[in-house]
Amino acid sequence: YLPFPQILPGFSWVQLVAKQHTDPRLEVLVKDKHREMRNVLFRAVDFASVQRAMDIGCGYSSDLVRLAREHPHLHLDGFTISPSQVTMGTRKIERAGLHDRVRVHYADSTKDPFPAPCELVYGVEVLVHIKDKGAVFANMDDHLHDGGYLVMADFTSNIRTEIDLDEIGTFTITKEQWLELFAAHHFALIDCVDVSQEMANSLYDPDYQRHQPQSGKDAAMVFSGYQSMDNHLHRSLKEGFVSYLLMTLRRDNSQSPAQLTESNRARLFAPTPYRQVLTQEPQRRRDTLGFFGPPTASHPVGQPTMPAVAAATPSAEQLMDALLDAIKAEIARLLGFAVADLQATMTFEELGVQS
Repeated sequence: YLPFPQILPGFSWVQLVAKQHTDPRLEVLVKDKHREMRNVLFRAVDFASVQRAMDIGCGYSSDLVRLAREHPHLHLDGFTISPSQVTMGTRKIERAGLHDRVRVHYADSTKDPFPAPCELVYGVEVLVHIKDKGAVFANMDDHLHDGGYLVMADFTSNIRTEIDLDEIGTFTITKEQWLELFAAHHFALIDCVDVSQEMANSLYDPDYQRHQPQSGKDAAMVFSGYQSMDNHLHRSLKEGFVSYLLMTLRRDNSQSPAQLTESNRARLFAPTPYRQVLTQEPQRRRDTLGFFGPPTASHPVGQPTMPAVAAATPSAEQLMDALLDAIKAEIARLLGFAVADLQATMTFEELGVQS
């Protein structure tokens, strides 16, 4: 996902992922915004104190390569449960000439011990895909030094319960559940940045049906994924049902769980807005081609300049329909009904709810 300071008219996440966007500048934009977010994500880490780092879900190894290039003293390991990612990541590392310091392993962060003790563990949109998050934290207990860093970019549920979507492999826990994990494994939250609105901006695509890819092996998968998850994710982020947070924690064995919970709660429930970080630390901002224009006093993030059809704001009726659809889907999941079988006039008794 990409942190856009505002909606970019004509931009389509569906077309971008399907590699069917017609604007060649978008490749630069994607790289810029990925780099910008990582500039913010790692801003609280003192890399001079880090000798070895661990990526708990390294994908195609882009972050491993970037960190190794930026910090020549670092040794890094990455885990992935995808054999193809191991192959492609290893090739990327070898092409970069980093094979002496960077390794990718076909391994599971919930089960397999990390290769070595380390001072930094990180994951970008990794833990949301892991149901047993406690197993990953237990692995860190055995390998992350006291005072070491845990850096995460991930989602949190702002409703009263976690949001488990087994069909698409996402498991979003609440802030209270994050606090329990942090305290149980002796982590102090030292930095927390909220990127929710920026992520919602990049996911906004009211014409996603028209943008549905018509060809390509991934076309159906991309469209189905956007229809079932990401378009709803835009609404959930925009309305505050879920948040996308950049979190930096340090292992702190000197404080009690109660002390950690108290201090962590203050930061987790009052995160710094992403736009505020970029205003205060403009050197972290990336917009090479000026998609959003230079910041000005009247427009702190500038004006989007991509020529395209203007995006329409969803009506109140559309938002209400989307909310009702989400509620019906959750009720159907909990009660074991098909969504099509649910009727607004059904009684609790007909639904099998006794109390």
